[in-house]
Amino acid sequence: MPTELRQIVFENVELRKALAQHFVDQPDRLPPGTIEAVGISQDELEIEVQVAGQPGGAATSTLIPAEHVAAALIAYCRANTIPLPRDAKKFLVVSGDNLALRIVLSGERVIEIIEDTA
Repeated sequence: MPTELRQIVFENVELRKALAQHFVDQPDRLPPGTIEAVGISQDELEIEVQVAGQPGGAATSTLIPAEHVAAALIAYCRANTIPLPRDAKKFLVVSGDNLALRIVLSGERVIEIIEDTA
């Protein structure tokens, strides 16, 4: 059976926008303010977000788990009519200086190969 493999790459601006939209009503996860920078942790299990609060105030750094970042990107895709197969496996991967959502539809064997080589 054929397997579909897609990768949607989010540039830094799109990633910041997706996070801001997803966490707008969750101040316990992401403090209110403007997201200035986003960085990926060494183990790639968390995203570090720097948020600027009041003008002239210091930026706050917050760690967001990868699964919450993936949820934000999936919500961003839905809001922008980017089709995502519901039954597909979805993974976050680093693509250069950007973050990507890798989508694998069917074919469990291919998923095992991807996980072994990543």
